[in-house]
Amino acid sequence: MRIAICDDEQTALDELSSLTEDFILENRVDLIYETFNSYEALCGRLDDFDIFILDYKMSGMDGMSFARLLRQSHPEKTILFVTAYDEIVFDAFTVQTHRFLMKPVQRDKFFEALDSVVRARQMNGQLLVKKGRTTDVLDLQSIFYIQVVRKDLYIFTKDTHFVYRGTIAALQQELKSYGFFRVHRSFLVNLRNIVRFDRLSAQFPNGESVPIGTRQYASFLREYLRLR
Repeated sequence: MRIAICDDEQTALDELSSLTEDFILENRVDLIYETFNSYEALCGRLDDFDIFILDYKMSGMDGMSFARLLRQSHPEKTILFVTAYDEIVFDAFTVQTHRFLMKPVQRDKFFEALDSVVRARQMNGQLLVKKGRTTDVLDLQSIFYIQVVRKDLYIFTKDTHFVYRGTIAALQQELKSYGFFRVHRSFLVNLRNIVRFDRLSAQFPNGESVPIGTRQYASFLREYLRLR
């Protein structure tokens, strides 16, 4: 999961960054964060993050305006407000804010809020695969790899596969925060389900393997080790 932290005060950004790093280390969760000092800089990056930690009073666009903009195009994203202005608490919940924290931020309350967000988003770690009039709900952890086969995507689990209508580029974007990595132009893999690999291929618990592109190996290795 990826987090965007936005505040125009450097001391506040440093504090929130430090708290986030402590949370990641203590809970051993797969989180990546990036900081921003204006909402204008963040507006073009909405697709890149799952969780948004926002201040309210900013120069230029304020936090509530940004939250409304985010909700219009990305209703699935999670918002945390961290601010000194308690008068916006009711407005904050009109944009479906997950938590509202007051400055100065208390470590235990920040950890509790972030833990709640992570747990909620992990419960949503599913992929819906339509098949005629029915829909299969796949747990992302059960997926070994995804392969492009002509115009379709084949999703492989331990002992079966599903046909998915879409593009591998779109799934790559959607699943990147869940530990999936594109090792080849035709293959997207679940890094957590790989049992062994070398420079040429990655193998899964059922004995199946997929190729690793020569240009992708270094990036694959970094991402694989980051999750360990």
